[in-house]
Amino acid sequence: MKHLGGKFAVTLAIVMLVGCLEMSMMFGCTKKPNGDIYTLEEAYEMGLLSKEDLMSIAYYQHGGRIKNEEIMSEDYKPKPKIPEILDKTVEQHIKEYIFACYLEDPERTGEHTINDIDINNYYGNYNGYWIVSETDNFNMHYSGIWEKKIDGINFTERGNSVMIVWKEN
Repeated sequence: MKHLGGKFAVTLAIVMLVGCLEMSMMFGCTKKPNGDIYTLEEAYEMGLLSKEDLMSIAYYQHGGRIKNEEIMSEDYKPKPKIPEILDKTVEQHIKEYIFACYLEDPERTGEHTINDIDINNYYGNYNGYWIVSETDNFNMHYSGIWEKKIDGINFTERGNSVMIVWKEN
């Protein structure tokens, strides 16, 4: 394995730390206007999502078996996305939750609106939990690609796009 160099490793560690802090600030929000929000890992560890749910989410995220060929057979069929398209009302509620957390952050900078939040992708609804990727203009921006594994299932996060699990109250 090639050594990545000290400077690169330190930079990567800082970027990952910032990402973790950002996630903890967003998901540590005390004002919950319309639901609850979790990371994919939290939802799985809490038993809100099953391993089969995670496999379906990974399948939709990668557009197929890519990065998970070892655990998904060639004829693997993910759970269907029901509904197939994210409802605009649900999308708005997720944005309201994220924005409420932003307003609660004492270290927020700039003036932003709910329109600074974008729901990039929708991966389905599992047991009443909506799985989406979101990007916003008010959290720290960083670039890169992060591979993560949850119970042997591979996921990819890019830039400041974060996969979240949301359930309406």
